[in-house]
Amino acid sequence: KAGMPWEPGVQLTPLPEDRKTERLAALVEDAVSKGARVVNQGGLAHGTFFRPAIVHPVTPEMQLYTEEQFGPVLPVATFDDESELDHFMRLSAYGQQVALFGRDRKRMAFLVDALVNQVSRINLNSQCRRGPDTFPFTGRKDSAEGTLSTGITDWEVSNGNPGSGNYTPVGAVGTGGVIYIHVFRKSGAPKTCNNFTLAVTN
Repeated sequence: KAGMPWEPGVQLTPLPEDRKTERLAALVEDAVSKGARVVNQGGLAHGTFFRPAIVHPVTPEMQLYTEEQFGPVLPVATFDDESELDHFMRLSAYGQQVALFGRDRKRMAFLVDALVNQVSRINLNSQCRRGPDTFPFTGRKDSAEGTLSTGITDWEVSNGNPGSGNYTPVGAVGTGGVIYIHVFRKSGAPKTCNNFTLAVTN
């Protein structure tokens, strides 16, 4: 349902930026001209509304592959090996959030380890989220306003609830199917990561 943000049940609202729909349409058109296709009925603009578009397959020569477009356009790219994601993120000029979905704890842990210093927030089996609008968006590299962290200690794994203080060194395997990875601040520690708690389930 399209409408204004304050109307009940509305999921699609106008875009606030001048000529934003034109920019999004141009990004979609660029991808389609290079072999991608819009797999739903999205990609059309009406005034300041832009119908959400899922674009696949998105490849490196397309603008959608590297540009931070902040619109209802979902570029879908495929990979054969997790190391490709690490390589992509290291080359990218942006690093705001990433959402990882999976059940294999070892594969998820590899991706967390590879991406933790490339983005400001990692969401596991959860969509990317907004922070309080009273704070600036955090991000790494050319994304947002920088990070909120002042430094961290080394990674630790908790077999209890996050924040319980029952920590064991990284590399230990948690029991009960859940590993809690807690990253926290310590005065004087190197500025390498934001504060967050991750739960990786099997």
